[in-house]
Amino acid sequence: MTVHDEPPALVERDESPVAPATEQLSAQPPQVGWLPADFEATGPPLGVGATAIVWPARHVLDGRSFALKVWRRPFTDDAERQRFRREIRQHVTLNQVSWHIVTYTWASEEPGGGLPWIGMQQHGESLEQLQQRQPVPLEEALVLGADLLAGLSAMHQLKMVHRDVKPANVVAEHGRAKLCDLGLALDLSALTQDNAAGTPRYLAPELLDGTTRPSRRTDVYAAAQTLRTIIGTDVPEPLEQLLTEAASVNPADRPADAGAFERMFRQACGALGHRLVPPLPAPSSTPTSQTGTTDTTGSEEVPARERDERPARPRWRTLRAGALSAGVIIAVLITVLAMDGDVTNLKVAPNRAATTPSATTPPAAASTPATSAPAAAENTGSPPVTAAQLPDARLAPPDIAEDDTPVLLPSTKAGRCSDAVRGATSTGDHSFIIDGTVIARIQTYYSPTLQQACAKLVKADNSEMRGVPTHLAITLCGDANSCDHDWNSYPIDAGPVVVPSHDGCISWRASMRDQGDTRWLLRDSTQRQGCL
Repeated sequence: MTVHDEPPALVERDESPVAPATEQLSAQPPQVGWLPADFEATGPPLGVGATAIVWPARHVLDGRSFALKVWRRPFTDDAERQRFRREIRQHVTLNQVSWHIVTYTWASEEPGGGLPWIGMQQHGESLEQLQQRQPVPLEEALVLGADLLAGLSAMHQLKMVHRDVKPANVVAEHGRAKLCDLGLALDLSALTQDNAAGTPRYLAPELLDGTTRPSRRTDVYAAAQTLRTIIGTDVPEPLEQLLTEAASVNPADRPADAGAFERMFRQACGALGHRLVPPLPAPSSTPTSQTGTTDTTGSEEVPARERDERPARPRWRTLRAGALSAGVIIAVLITVLAMDGDVTNLKVAPNRAATTPSATTPPAAASTPATSAPAAAENTGSPPVTAAQLPDARLAPPDIAEDDTPVLLPSTKAGRCSDAVRGATSTGDHSFIIDGTVIARIQTYYSPTLQQACAKLVKADNSEMRGVPTHLAITLCGDANSCDHDWNSYPIDAGPVVVPSHDGCISWRASMRDQGDTRWLLRDSTQRQGCL
């Protein structure tokens, strides 16, 4: 196998990519002292490679957590620096089109002789770690597999190849997955025949002789082998046939790219009776860098609010309203300008046409006003927020399918907002009332110190549905319409869900089925809170 000329991906046990002799430094044990200034490790390395170590780290100034990829030594030539910059540019480009690529936050070349590093969103654990702990249930494995293919499809659409797809390079949290480690990724135009790199177990056989160029189909092979590892040995038909074709020794037998593979994968899952949730929309904002990084503006900036310090359970998903058509956005903004707090039953959401309530759907539930969030920490000089910038939970992915059935996500562990967001205090208790009886409440919390909001959807104490599994759906949106959601069948509550909120301005949406799962008691009930 020809030695590659790119920084290797995370090296884990005997499946390591081969590194050039000049970079064989992995014998040196990881040292916390190698972390850049202003960061402290919060645990052992997440991955150890020949050129870099990925640490779970906290920024000592603002307390936020990152997965910090730190190079083992300073750059010695311009080629290494260009590879580093290319990896950052690929992250930024991909984050603009897909949620399913691990989120880049900031980076530094450390030109004064320090160690270069890239900060990324800390996102759960790898699929390899999941499998080592216990087998992943089939339904969850299928969702994770579809997410992996969605991320890889985004790369292929932009004419990039990953070159090291494997379970260790896919991270998962609360049943959704992201593709990570772009250290070996290249543009198709930059590939030559001497580009054999990756992990042998997942490397397409035609690459082993070092004379074949990597391609989308070699990524498809690695993805198929990864999916088989996640799903296990008992793969049902017709999924077994698809994975066999995708991992064929003959490249022509495989799907042409990850986009085609993803469509075929979803069709096969549908034939098995598994309706997969759609890919999540991409973030809306472009990450920032600190002084001395690849940011060419030269200004010193605080890192983008990609992920704040909190327990791992809540999900945080950034959503882009730009995915909507211009007409839908205009209609939404007209409504936003006119709305006064409660916007119950307004159903404008991407990928789903508004549906007419069925005859069994009761009138919209009455509700008590929610209290406003407290004033946030002083932020002088901030520009006023316009209606177009206000959080709007109606723009988040739908929790009700086109056939009027609930959309489900893998179940999450319950918890308290006071634990999910340290120092958060109550900012509202919004009741949903049907026939004079409170059936559920939205409880909201906010921490001006961490600039995070949290919410839960809780069944009323005296409700006949309390303790009985019924469908609950809560979506919470904050800054830049960064949204977190929890949709499933729960006996008591859904959440906590956590989002960034600069000044306590949030929007939430709730849906709820009855105990017989025959009708919607709440249907896309939406409100904005704490916004001036």
